[in-house]
Amino acid sequence: MRVSIAAVLPVGLFGRYVMSLNKKICQWMLLLLMGFGSPVFAVGLGELETEALLGQVFKGQIPIHLGNANVNQDELKASLVRLADQAARGNSHYRYKVDVVKQADRHYHIQITSQRPIAEPYLDLRVQLSWPGGLLTRDYTVLMD
Repeated sequence: MRVSIAAVLPVGLFGRYVMSLNKKICQWMLLLLMGFGSPVFAVGLGELETEALLGQVFKGQIPIHLGNANVNQDELKASLVRLADQAARGNSHYRYKVDVVKQADRHYHIQITSQRPIAEPYLDLRVQLSWPGGLLTRDYTVLMD
């Protein structure tokens, strides 16, 4: 059995009115959604960059991607979150200094520095970045030669 499109669509004056009404409703909905859309303020963390070697003080940098977020350096707070299994792995006894540093206009990074040389071949770090509009946590594993 063949069904044509003409059989499905409303026919006549009333059908044309309904079709034009649906088109107008769709246009108004589109305008409404475009006018009241909220901007995206995405904040992200880049890859951890380090040149630290085994037996040296660890120094690493993580770029902060602010996107459209209107955040200044004083509002960005970075810290390391202690992992539950760090004590078993042996790297829970290291102390780190964590700072948010401004590189250039609206370019920030997190600076992580250990207070003494690292003796383990790898580190697990959970970095937490907070600002007035949210909170972001990311895990990093560092392998050192």
